Amino acid sequence: MPGAIDAIRDFVRQEYLIIIITNQSGIARGYYTETDYVKLMEWLKVDMQKKGVPIAGCYHCPHHPEGIIPKYAISCDCRKPKTGLFWKAKEEFNLDMDACIAIGDKPRDLEICKETKMQGYLLDYNSDCIKNMDRLGSNVKMIKRWSALR
Repeated sequence: MPGAIDAIRDFVRQEYLIIIITNQSGIARGYYTETDYVKLMEWLKVDMQKKGVPIAGCYHCPHHPEGIIPKYAISCDCRKPKTGLFWKAKEEFNLDMDACIAIGDKPRDLEICKETKMQGYLLDYNSDCIKNMDRLGSNVKMIKRWSALR
């Protein structure tokens, strides 16, 4: 997405840790393995480091209740919109959640903003996202481009 690297690099300059929290239902659905996903994230971390964007942590939910891989075909507290992985990152990095920023392209990515004072940015939103903004709270803003964060 145009402008993403520059915007994230700006957050690094401001001494934010870059932490990825992602749903990966493709694992539960059998599209790819958890090993495949981990290899991709290892490559991404190296690539982003070369671009001046160190990734401090990556947290993923491999679950989906309708998955075909039995051990991943469950309801869990880590699949967004639930916030389990955010709280895991808080513990592991000793984060002040109210001083963090969440960026996502779906309202479910920003549910953590309801539980904290975390500033949220809904990126590249569509009409369905606009309908769900009220439930996210006043600390979530809609932006169309990464450059709006700079």
